[in-house]
Amino acid sequence: MQSKVKVAGQLCRVAIKIRSNPANKHDLSNVAIMMAVPPDLDGETVKMSKRGGVWDKMKRAISWSVQRIKPGETKELQIQLHFDSDWNEGAGESKNDVPIFPVLLRFETKNALLSSVDIELGDPSGDDFVFEEYTMKLTKSFRVMHRKV
Repeated sequence: MQSKVKVAGQLCRVAIKIRSNPANKHDLSNVAIMMAVPPDLDGETVKMSKRGGVWDKMKRAISWSVQRIKPGETKELQIQLHFDSDWNEGAGESKNDVPIFPVLLRFETKNALLSSVDIELGDPSGDDFVFEEYTMKLTKSFRVMHRKV
């Protein structure tokens, strides 16, 4: 998953691209994207390049779903929002002024190839590292949730 944010005056554009690994033998299914919208943007003004996206005012999030993505296939979604009226027109010219859009990606698949998966065990908030007893159980399907901030 990749995302890019561009600011042009009072408009903010977000592009999200999802690509399934071409080496996978099975489709990604029940693909869902949820993107948080920063408070200085007006979610009511959202425009999306694809149908099916939903703005949730209570959660301040945009969600979008796709039934299937075939191996090697790419799906793209572009989102446009307006800044609130008090947005500084001069802002957004440097990378530090660009709003941050945390994105959560979820999908299901069978026997797929994944990269960069870390598993942490124990209580990270405690002073002592606690080892948990665990066993590995192989399953033929799984659900992935990926968060990018």
